Amino acid sequence: MTTHTIRQRAANTVVPQTKEDDDPSITTQVLRKLHFYHELDDWQKDNHFIRSGYVKETSSYRECFKSLTYLHNESVNIYSHLIPSSIVFWAVLYYINYQLTMYDNYLGVWEKLNFLQFASACTFCLFMSSAFHTIKAHSHKVSKFGNQLDYFGIVILISCSLISIILFAFYDHVYMKYFFVMLTTMFGTICTVLTLDPHFASVEYRKFRATMFVLFGLSGVLPILTGLYIWGFEETKNRSGVYWLILEGVFYIFGAILYAGRIPERFTHKEEEDYLKDPQPGRFDIFGGSKSGLERDEWHLVDFQIVGNDHVVFRDQILESLTLLQQDPEAYLIISGGETKKQAGPVSEALSYYLLAETLCKANQMESVLSRVHTEVFARDSFENVIYSVCRYYELFQEYPEKITIIGFEFKRTRFLTHHLQQALNYPLDRVTYIGHSPNPTGLSTPEVLRYFEELKQSEYKYAVKHFESDWYGITESLKRKKIARNPYNRYHGYIYSNPKLSKFLHAIQDDASLQDNETIRSLIDHTLWINN
Repeated sequence: MTTHTIRQRAANTVVPQTKEDDDPSITTQVLRKLHFYHELDDWQKDNHFIRSGYVKETSSYRECFKSLTYLHNESVNIYSHLIPSSIVFWAVLYYINYQLTMYDNYLGVWEKLNFLQFASACTFCLFMSSAFHTIKAHSHKVSKFGNQLDYFGIVILISCSLISIILFAFYDHVYMKYFFVMLTTMFGTICTVLTLDPHFASVEYRKFRATMFVLFGLSGVLPILTGLYIWGFEETKNRSGVYWLILEGVFYIFGAILYAGRIPERFTHKEEEDYLKDPQPGRFDIFGGSKSGLERDEWHLVDFQIVGNDHVVFRDQILESLTLLQQDPEAYLIISGGETKKQAGPVSEALSYYLLAETLCKANQMESVLSRVHTEVFARDSFENVIYSVCRYYELFQEYPEKITIIGFEFKRTRFLTHHLQQALNYPLDRVTYIGHSPNPTGLSTPEVLRYFEELKQSEYKYAVKHFESDWYGITESLKRKKIARNPYNRYHGYIYSNPKLSKFLHAIQDDASLQDNETIRSLIDHTLWINN
């Protein structure tokens, strides 16, 4: 898709290319480590408040473990569990062997075992969580299994933390001690069975999971209430560490609220309209997110466009076009692009970007220029973007533009200037201005970025320039097939009738045209057409 800003008298046509993927065969070989939410398979979509930083399905344990070496939106989850899991176990071992025996009320080996089972539970829970967040990108099957281990680790930690309190509080009340241990074990078993249900890990059960674990943790109130009834507050406090238990409960509940409420990332979440104004990764995608996730946006891009964050460039191109309109009260903007993608529905690229232009006008106090923005809804490739925009301009003003400014990708400069305007249309280049923008790939190392731009340059020549060098109008072989494929709804223009001065030329470049000689086709354009309006 291209956009033209055009001036009516000293006509000035600005062409920012937006979502034009007229080179669908371009598939850069740069391995992109991180992906956006909308690029994920459905099974990976858990938290739409987090928009970027994802490791897409790898189907490889090796690639999963390699993700430990770079930053992504699971890195904090992994290392905030992995590092403590290593520390806590050895810290408790040191405590029970070198510190615990110093106390006068030391109870013996079973007391060491009580500390040890709690340390083992902490280690197991934290390690299972870090393992899950490391391998969850492997595949749907592995992710489900890892998720079950993650939840099982939580059940083990809650069970063992409650049992450790019960063993200390009721160390001299055997029957009461074993009753509460069995009760806790029963609750833990129920929770474990629920975690094995495939539906339990689904997005819909997020709040249920949080509630279940909170209630399980709060079951620790039962032995405390029993202790208060038997001994009173002071003795119960000394036996069970009531204040520490309350603090533990606060942390359990607080963590569950963060998890279920998807806090803090939900507070910086942008609705679709706001996201179009500033299509950037979320603030808590990497740090501070409660789990993982990016909302689905309306950009339909091929892989090489996603790598380069082309959608940000598209917005900048539209914004620059609007700025030029604001600076020049005689300029007009024509946004060109047909209904080229079936997955986008019967909605033209031009309409999509007109709506974006409308949003940007409102966001930047430029509503006054919107009346000078028009659309062209039939173009299927970059040459048609140019010629059809010129034809649409004629429909509006009954004259052709004297000046054209193209706002596009820098790597497409040669294609537009040399091959479309000069070679195919014989348009004088001294009346054309080209403003080039470049993609901005992220998540790549410096060598990968250099490789990305080199491959982009090579692909531009291989899949576009090389063909337009011999097929100026895209009416034979691969360029023709590409245009037909980019017309899933069989839309055809009427410029042949609305542009009588170009009707023979437009007839000659139709899909079913028999004339294929470039020079002969170009001769159908009156050489004075562009200068005598």
